[in-house]
Amino acid sequence: MMKKMMIAAFALASAAAPALAQQGAAPAETGTAGSEKVNIVIVYGDDACPQSQGDDIVVCARQGEEERSRIERTYAEEVARVDQKMDAEHGRQKAQFQQRLAARKKLLLEKQEAALEREAPEVAALAAKLRQMEVEKEAELEAMAQQHAAQMAERMAAQEAEWSRKVEEQAAKEQAEAAEAERKAKFAAELAKLRQADAEGTIARDIREGNWLVPKSPA
Repeated sequence: MMKKMMIAAFALASAAAPALAQQGAAPAETGTAGSEKVNIVIVYGDDACPQSQGDDIVVCARQGEEERSRIERTYAEEVARVDQKMDAEHGRQKAQFQQRLAARKKLLLEKQEAALEREAPEVAALAAKLRQMEVEKEAELEAMAQQHAAQMAERMAAQEAEWSRKVEEQAAKEQAEAAEAERKAKFAAELAKLRQADAEGTIARDIREGNWLVPKSPA
């Protein structure tokens, strides 16, 4: 935008220099005659000629009113031409940028595809290795599960055997105690019968003297 304005200003200054000279901004031509300064100014139509100041001499060159409008048209045409030229240049640069961008994208895609092709065997080998590791891990876990199940079954069998042995020992103990109680009961009954039959007390004497032995328990 700044570049466009600078070009337009340059065109305006080139085309409208007489108009600017009329306003005193820039004289069309200056010269000196001794100590006097001569300014040549172009005026249009019925515009008044600027008055001289001090030792300066103002010389006016008058142009027709149509020249003023011609300069304005020339300026507008120059601005339109510059705009058209800059638009065309902008379109050309935009097209070039898009072409470069498309070429860059295509190059990047080709590089990525080439990299993927190079890495494809490595990726396939890595995938196969991972699958093999998964199979080995599953087999290891299965073996561990079977071993754990076998150990648990062995422990449970050992516990059941221990419980069975304790039950059998308790049953044998209770059976022995019952037999001992039965033997003692029989012995007590026989002893009571003997006491009733022995009026003289010989059994007590024999027991005291050790001549009568108490039968031992079968256990």
